[in-house]
Amino acid sequence: MRRKGRGASQGDYKGEVAILDGEPGAHTAERAGGFKDALKKYPNIKLDAEQNGKWDRTTGNATTKDWLQKYGKLDLVFGCSDAMAQGASKAGADAGHPLITIGIDGNKSSLEDVRDGKLTATLSVQPRLIGARIVQSMNDYFAKKPQEKVIKTDMTVVTKENVAKFLTP
Repeated sequence: MRRKGRGASQGDYKGEVAILDGEPGAHTAERAGGFKDALKKYPNIKLDAEQNGKWDRTTGNATTKDWLQKYGKLDLVFGCSDAMAQGASKAGADAGHPLITIGIDGNKSSLEDVRDGKLTATLSVQPRLIGARIVQSMNDYFAKKPQEKVIKTDMTVVTKENVAKFLTP
């Protein structure tokens, strides 16, 4: 993505993006929907394409290869999972096309790819935190405490600058 110097406003960001969806369902609707909602704040960022990447690295790679031929100015691919974003990253590298690639999950292989500069970023869903929230929710349920309809956990954007904190031996 490009912007015009310091103090740039949201309208100054420009670029072309694409989304690798997962199979249809709640995860894809929430992840891709949130990304598209955020794009509305940036009038100079164009959504070129959106396609089902089937939660799969190989499909993400093949789809992105096609997009790079069709949309030569593609700047960023957002994958609704790390696997699809990793496939997109490889497609960009293979084509010699600088491509920002962002996924969601924060699994070990994606964290390693962020560390190694192959994947731009991932959103870590923090499975340990999710597990702790599940146990707490079960305890609250059995204690007859009120339950939230949707329980959310924090996610963290993991980049090269902070990835070491997430890569534990």
